[in-house]
Amino acid sequence: MRLSNYINEDKQKELILLIGLPASGKSTYISKLKGKFIIISNDLYVEKIAKKMKLTYTEAFNKIGRDDTLNNTRKEFDKAIKKNINIVIDNTNMNKKERSYFVNNVPKDYKKIAIIFKISDSELKKRLDKRGKETGKTIPDEVIKNMKTKYESPSRKEGFDEIKTIS
Repeated sequence: MRLSNYINEDKQKELILLIGLPASGKSTYISKLKGKFIIISNDLYVEKIAKKMKLTYTEAFNKIGRDDTLNNTRKEFDKAIKKNINIVIDNTNMNKKERSYFVNNVPKDYKKIAIIFKISDSELKKRLDKRGKETGKTIPDEVIKNMKTKYESPSRKEGFDEIKTIS
């Protein structure tokens, strides 16, 4: 699927929520949209802190914690809404609860799009191992397993106007 399929050339603003496990290709895929969307991500925030504190991603995440990371993402989202611009939420967004703040707080005139990223277990393991070696960002197997068990497919009932899958 090409990115141009997701770029809305008319005046309607869009909120795109990327949905998928870490290393499933979300950030790589969406990086081509820079300039057309503001990309909001827990990872970008943690990476910024890690660089500032001269820590690995994992060390920085452990220091600042999940709550601080989520609060920052919500603040950035709220600022983007006030600017009335296209938004991509580049997080795992694996269940309805994780997505609800964004879906429920975007203005009604925004088109809400979910893009699901599916990846085989073997490819995921390969990517996570590579990422760990290259960046110091490691995610224990039990965390990935837990994320998989908490996955809930997005639905129109949840508030999405479109749901697409990338595999």
